[in-house]
Amino acid sequence: MSSYYGTEARLVAMRDWGEADRIMTFFTQDLGRVDAIAKSVRLGKSKLSGHLNLFSRSRIMVTPGHEYWRLLDAEQGTEFSIKDNSMFFAQNIAQFLVGITVRDEPAHEFWGIVGPMDRITTTEALNRAKIDALRIVGMFPEESDLKLFFSSRAIDFIEKRSIDECFSDLTERDAFNVGIRQILATNHMV
Repeated sequence: MSSYYGTEARLVAMRDWGEADRIMTFFTQDLGRVDAIAKSVRLGKSKLSGHLNLFSRSRIMVTPGHEYWRLLDAEQGTEFSIKDNSMFFAQNIAQFLVGITVRDEPAHEFWGIVGPMDRITTTEALNRAKIDALRIVGMFPEESDLKLFFSSRAIDFIEKRSIDECFSDLTERDAFNVGIRQILATNHMV
């Protein structure tokens, strides 16, 4: 007998699969990251196609499959609010999260980042979300090791001692991103 799961989800990535299917990557409130096949979704007659917009929140129903989950139903909830550079920030954090997570591993803690994804509209918010994600997966260095990866100004931001917009300086922003990449390399994620 099959098991069915209904959960709140945000679609963060999709790719074509075969002639008419797509593999959809969701972060869900209850199951963590779910990669699910949406059968025939690229056909005009698909009941799912209008409910699966990138970065939108939906209520989905999935069932475990052999290699991927199978998407059975979707009911679109909140459409992703596009304002300022929000699409850039959404794509950036979605790509980052997909890169550091493994499908079918419970990681419901990411819902705190993905659920309110519309609020990631600044470089500071994006970098705070990356720090939070690295902490969730246990990759973020101990406080004593932060100086190996970040400048003192960035460390003040990380430790919330400063609310200064330290990323308005392009050099500081680049150095922070290098530090994140070094953390990922240290954890063999690059």
